[in-house]
Amino acid sequence: MTNKKIRQLIKDHEKSLRQESCLKKEKEFDSLCKWFNAKFGPHNIERFTKKDVLLFAEKITWKGEDKEGFWRNLRIPTQWEEIASDENIKKFRGALKFLLYDKCDLELKLNELVQKNSPYNTPILRGKRLVVATAFLAVHKPEEYVSILSLEWKKDILENLSRFPQDLPSDRGKQFVMMNKAFLSFKKEFGIPRWNNYYMFTKFLWNRRSKK
Repeated sequence: MTNKKIRQLIKDHEKSLRQESCLKKEKEFDSLCKWFNAKFGPHNIERFTKKDVLLFAEKITWKGEDKEGFWRNLRIPTQWEEIASDENIKKFRGALKFLLYDKCDLELKLNELVQKNSPYNTPILRGKRLVVATAFLAVHKPEEYVSILSLEWKKDILENLSRFPQDLPSDRGKQFVMMNKAFLSFKKEFGIPRWNNYYMFTKFLWNRRSKK
């Protein structure tokens, strides 16, 4: 897809948006971030409950056109129930703390989440090709992560936008880092505004995934 066509698509997309809806979505995301920092911040990361995790999933899932939420479906019913026990919620807390606050490289952390014998391997965070892990990262550091989508959909979207990284490795952590960097570069290149970061921008990209 040429830059000219992309710019026109973005222009048409932004014309279709209602300003009041955009402002509402920006306030909604700011509110989500404040709530998230209170529940999953460094001082509370070892005390959150299953209810908090389920509420996070509820807050971030789309609920129809122009309604609340930032991703189309974050709930994975059978896997969410697995954190109900004391043992499993403790493991989930450890994995999320590792993902959000450990100092090692992100690609190493993501690979730990999917390693079969890793102490940080949990069904929810590794599920749907790291899409749930992406959601936690995106709300934790909004300026560093773009698009709460699976690796497969990110690949499809970037190919359609002619922005897919060359020589993408098989390593899942490196794939995530490289594709996230490509999305951030795309966003900067075409001047996608802040309010378009997670709802409108992701929706725009989602609609482009099967269109040349």
